[in-house]
Amino acid sequence: MPGRKPSKTDLKAFEEQLRLMLGVLRGDVSHLEAESISQASADRQGDDGDSYSLELSLELLQRGGSTVGDILDALGRIQDGSFGRCDSCDGWIRKERLQAIPYASYCIECQRQAEAG
Repeated sequence: MPGRKPSKTDLKAFEEQLRLMLGVLRGDVSHLEAESISQASADRQGDDGDSYSLELSLELLQRGGSTVGDILDALGRIQDGSFGRCDSCDGWIRKERLQAIPYASYCIECQRQAEAG
């Protein structure tokens, strides 16, 4: 099922998420500290949203440098209006994929083809 163009609200949320990821990857410890505090608070309240954020931050730290370029590219796509478009088929990337990987530049179908071939 094809995606649709992200709304202005979606774009703002994705930009915020991408900037947070960039801060983590660039070693901005204050973001990690803030997330740790949020995580501890969320755990007490039973909210898994911040838990996911912390896990993602730690995963990004492990991945390293190439993700920084991907994030910067995605921020550029937000600015030029092409964010959410697949670089291969030019269709819209599904919101669920962008929520999981906000710097994705391929829809899931084209990503699978690229990995297979």
